[in-house]
Amino acid sequence: MTMVLGLGNPILGDDALGIRAVEKLKEMQLPEGIILDCSTSSPFSTARKIVDHDKVLLIDSVNLHGKKDGELVRLSLEDFSYRSMFVSVHSASLPALLEIYRALYPDRFPKEILVIGVNVKKVEVGESMSETVNGSIEEVVKLILSEVGEKFDE
Repeated sequence: MTMVLGLGNPILGDDALGIRAVEKLKEMQLPEGIILDCSTSSPFSTARKIVDHDKVLLIDSVNLHGKKDGELVRLSLEDFSYRSMFVSVHSASLPALLEIYRALYPDRFPKEILVIGVNVKKVEVGESMSETVNGSIEEVVKLILSEVGEKFDE
Protein backbone atom coordinates (compact mmCIF):
# COMPACT_ATOMS: atom_id res chain seq x y z
CA MET A 1 0.00 0.00 0.00
CA THR A 2 1.01 3.59 -0.64
CA MET A 3 0.51 6.36 1.89
CA VAL A 4 0.34 10.00 0.86
CA LEU A 5 0.98 12.05 3.98
CA GLY A 6 0.52 15.82 4.00
CA LEU A 7 2.64 17.60 6.59
CA GLY A 8 2.26 21.08 7.97
CA ASN A 9 0.44 23.49 10.18
CA PRO A 10 -2.82 25.03 8.92
CA ILE A 11 -2.30 28.26 10.89
CA LEU A 12 1.20 28.96 9.58
CA GLY A 13 0.40 30.14 6.06
CA ASP A 14 2.56 28.38 3.47
CA ASP A 15 3.36 25.59 5.93
CA ALA A 16 -0.18 24.30 5.26
CA LEU A 17 0.86 23.17 1.76
CA GLY A 18 0.90 19.43 2.55
CA ILE A 19 -2.50 19.55 4.21
CA ARG A 20 -4.08 21.56 1.38
CA ALA A 21 -2.67 19.20 -1.27
CA VAL A 22 -4.09 16.13 0.52
CA GLU A 23 -7.47 17.89 0.82
CA LYS A 24 -7.41 18.33 -2.97
CA LEU A 25 -6.46 14.66 -3.48
CA LYS A 26 -9.36 13.58 -1.26
CA GLU A 27 -11.73 15.16 -3.81
CA MET A 28 -10.44 12.77 -6.49
CA GLN A 29 -11.05 9.12 -7.27
CA LEU A 30 -7.69 7.48 -6.57
CA PRO A 31 -6.62 3.88 -7.21
CA GLU A 32 -7.24 1.26 -4.52
CA GLY A 33 -4.45 0.93 -1.99
CA ILE A 34 -3.76 4.67 -1.69
CA ILE A 35 -4.12 6.01 1.84
CA LEU A 36 -4.41 9.77 2.30
CA ASP A 37 -3.58 11.27 5.68
CA CYS A 38 -2.24 14.44 7.28
CA SER A 39 0.02 15.14 10.21
CA THR A 40 0.23 18.42 12.05
CA SER A 41 2.03 16.91 15.01
CA SER A 42 5.60 16.18 16.04
CA PRO A 43 8.06 14.24 13.88
CA PHE A 44 7.79 11.38 16.40
CA SER A 45 4.07 10.94 15.70
CA THR A 46 4.56 11.38 11.97
CA ALA A 47 7.30 8.73 11.80
CA ARG A 48 5.02 6.20 13.49
CA LYS A 49 2.38 6.66 10.78
CA ILE A 50 4.57 5.46 7.93
CA VAL A 51 5.44 1.94 9.08
CA ASP A 52 3.69 -0.96 7.33
CA HIS A 53 3.40 0.84 3.97
CA ASP A 54 5.35 -0.09 0.84
CA LYS A 55 5.72 3.47 -0.41
CA VAL A 56 5.25 6.80 1.37
CA LEU A 57 4.91 10.17 -0.33
CA LEU A 58 5.39 13.07 2.09
CA ILE A 59 4.06 16.44 0.96
CA ASP A 60 5.60 19.38 2.77
CA SER A 61 6.81 22.92 2.44
CA VAL A 62 10.61 23.10 2.40
CA ASN A 63 13.22 25.82 2.56
CA LEU A 64 16.12 24.90 0.30
CA HIS A 65 19.00 27.20 -0.54
CA GLY A 66 19.12 28.10 -4.22
CA LYS A 67 15.46 27.29 -4.94
CA LYS A 68 12.84 29.87 -5.84
CA ASP A 69 9.71 30.48 -3.80
CA GLY A 70 7.03 28.08 -5.07
CA GLU A 71 9.53 25.76 -6.80
CA LEU A 72 8.55 22.09 -6.72
CA VAL A 73 11.11 19.53 -5.54
CA ARG A 74 11.09 15.73 -5.45
CA LEU A 75 13.54 14.26 -2.94
CA SER A 76 14.26 10.82 -1.55
CA LEU A 77 15.04 10.18 2.08
CA GLU A 78 18.65 9.63 1.06
CA ASP A 79 18.83 13.25 -0.13
CA PHE A 80 18.75 14.39 3.50
CA SER A 81 21.75 14.38 5.79
CA TYR A 82 19.88 13.30 8.89
CA ARG A 83 22.91 13.29 11.18
CA SER A 84 23.26 17.06 10.91
CA MET A 85 19.59 17.49 11.86
CA PHE A 86 19.60 15.38 15.01
CA VAL A 87 19.56 17.72 17.99
CA SER A 88 18.66 15.38 20.87
CA VAL A 89 16.30 12.49 21.56
CA HIS A 90 13.69 15.08 22.54
CA SER A 91 14.11 17.22 19.45
CA ALA A 92 14.92 15.42 16.22
CA SER A 93 14.14 16.16 12.61
CA LEU A 94 11.80 13.96 10.63
CA PRO A 95 14.62 12.58 8.43
CA ALA A 96 16.61 11.65 11.55
CA LEU A 97 13.61 9.89 13.08
CA LEU A 98 12.87 8.04 9.86
CA GLU A 99 16.41 6.67 9.91
CA ILE A 100 15.85 5.51 13.50
CA TYR A 101 12.60 3.81 12.49
CA ARG A 102 14.38 2.16 9.53
CA ALA A 103 16.87 0.65 11.99
CA LEU A 104 14.22 -0.36 14.54
CA TYR A 105 11.65 -1.78 12.11
CA PRO A 106 13.53 -2.96 9.00
CA ASP A 107 10.76 -5.39 7.99
CA ARG A 108 8.01 -2.80 8.46
CA PHE A 109 9.78 0.25 7.03
CA PRO A 110 8.65 1.51 3.58
CA LYS A 111 10.73 0.41 0.61
CA GLU A 112 10.48 3.93 -0.78
CA ILE A 113 9.95 7.35 0.79
CA LEU A 114 9.73 10.46 -1.33
CA VAL A 115 9.30 14.06 -0.27
CA ILE A 116 7.26 16.14 -2.65
CA GLY A 117 7.98 19.65 -1.53
CA VAL A 118 7.42 23.23 -2.49
CA ASN A 119 10.07 25.74 -1.57
CA VAL A 120 8.85 28.52 0.70
CA LYS A 121 10.83 31.57 1.70
CA LYS A 122 9.01 32.39 4.90
CA VAL A 123 6.24 31.03 7.07
CA GLU A 124 3.98 33.46 8.89
CA VAL A 125 1.12 33.08 11.34
CA GLY A 126 -2.16 33.10 9.46
CA GLU A 127 -4.47 30.73 7.62
CA SER A 128 -3.93 32.12 4.12
CA MET A 129 -1.14 30.88 1.89
CA SER A 130 0.87 33.05 -0.48
CA GLU A 131 -0.35 33.12 -4.09
CA THR A 132 2.91 31.56 -5.26
CA VAL A 133 2.78 28.53 -2.96
CA ASN A 134 -1.00 28.13 -3.23
CA GLY A 135 -0.60 28.17 -7.01
CA SER A 136 1.80 25.23 -6.84
CA ILE A 137 -0.75 22.84 -5.28
CA GLU A 138 -2.03 21.71 -8.71
CA GLU A 139 1.55 20.86 -9.72
CA VAL A 140 2.01 18.90 -6.47
CA VAL A 141 -1.22 16.98 -7.10
CA LYS A 142 -0.12 16.10 -10.65
CA LEU A 143 3.21 14.82 -9.38
CA ILE A 144 1.51 12.73 -6.68
CA LEU A 145 -0.87 11.29 -9.28
CA SER A 146 2.04 10.34 -11.52
CA GLU A 147 3.78 8.69 -8.55
CA VAL A 148 0.72 6.53 -7.80
CA GLY A 149 0.22 5.72 -11.49
CA GLU A 150 -2.93 7.75 -12.07
CA LYS A 151 -3.60 9.59 -15.34
CA PHE A 152 -4.58 13.23 -15.21
CA ASP A 153 -5.91 15.82 -17.65
CA GLU A 154 -3.57 18.66 -18.60
